[in-house]
Amino acid sequence: MNRVITLFLLPTLIWGSTWIAIKFQLGTTPAEISVFLRFTLATLVTGLWAWSRGLKLRGYSRRQHLEFFGQGAANYSLNYILTYHSESYLTSGVVAVTFSLVIYFNMLGLVFLYKRRIERSTLAGALIGGIGILLIFSREVTSLAFSPQVIWGLALGIIATAFASVGNLISLRFREQAIPVLSFNFWGMFYGTLTTLALALILDRPWELTMTGAYWGSLVYLAIGGTVIAFATYMTLIQLIGADRAAYSAIFTPVIALLISTAFESYSWNWMNLSGIALAILGNFLVLKKKKADVIQ
Repeated sequence: MNRVITLFLLPTLIWGSTWIAIKFQLGTTPAEISVFLRFTLATLVTGLWAWSRGLKLRGYSRRQHLEFFGQGAANYSLNYILTYHSESYLTSGVVAVTFSLVIYFNMLGLVFLYKRRIERSTLAGALIGGIGILLIFSREVTSLAFSPQVIWGLALGIIATAFASVGNLISLRFREQAIPVLSFNFWGMFYGTLTTLALALILDRPWELTMTGAYWGSLVYLAIGGTVIAFATYMTLIQLIGADRAAYSAIFTPVIALLISTAFESYSWNWMNLSGIALAILGNFLVLKKKKADVIQ
């Protein structure tokens, strides 16, 4: 159980800080270019990490490479490109609300694609946590003026979340084939990077780079911390406890983001967001509480 908690907390804490880091990526440089640079660096680091551990990187079948491509294009390309664009229309808090839907998408995918049974405690925790997220970001949600731009931003955020879920669900197949996490992450990031490059060329995005320390510093942090380390631990967590329970990090991540925002952006607290955090913590307990065995059911 201690391993489960560690694997849950590490990506959650890291991704909780990436909301601020992504803000430094928005601006002159197109989202597709920023995502391409981020995952180019992440792919290289992941490949070196896997190679240094002597993990298998070659000899996979054509079908396995198609699965690597599907997981990478969904999780490491389309998910991030659409999220970056969504943040250009919405506040990061509202985007966090849309991304918390990943736990419900994962549950549906497990039921309909893998015929897995969802634990009652997991479902209850997800529902309680979802209510908590709505309370935490109640001001952002209730203040939305549903203009075409806002509706477009919401649609982008939800579609991005759906792609993230697709990548999560595909990764379960690699557990069945005993493929190491770093190995399939390397190939997924490799194909995701190529997908992003292809989209940048098709959409004719200008290669205008933001030459500031904040941009490049946040890029390195997002690539190494927010991608290599966070996804290595998160994908391990998925394989250990299942995509439904692991996805609860998407509900708890915004809580971490708010705590950071309190320190750096003078975020103000009230009874609603405090109640929301209490519900998120309660939901977290229900989702991660010890079962007979922490394995996929």
